[in-house]
Amino acid sequence: MRKTHVRATRELRNNFPEIARLLEQHDQVIITKNGNGAAVLINFDEYAAYEDYLHKKYVLSELRKAQTEAHASDTQWLDDEDFWAGIEDASDGL
Repeated sequence: MRKTHVRATRELRNNFPEIARLLEQHDQVIITKNGNGAAVLINFDEYAAYEDYLHKKYVLSELRKAQTEAHASDTQWLDDEDFWAGIEDASDGL
């Protein structure tokens, strides 16, 4: 089970090996500065998984918006030729 540890900022400098060991165990470490939360450290693999989750959530949200827009009565559709012409026109300005 993941545990949460609280450490002062000075421990990053003075006792990093212990903090690194906690992260290797997939624990999380809250870093405080003057008694207030300043940062949260997590294992890199957990960070990567979290970023992947956020990306998938974003893509799903955008797909839902596109689906809603596609079903709207005022949506105008382009044929293939007009679509690609618009893409080429947009890329000319780059």
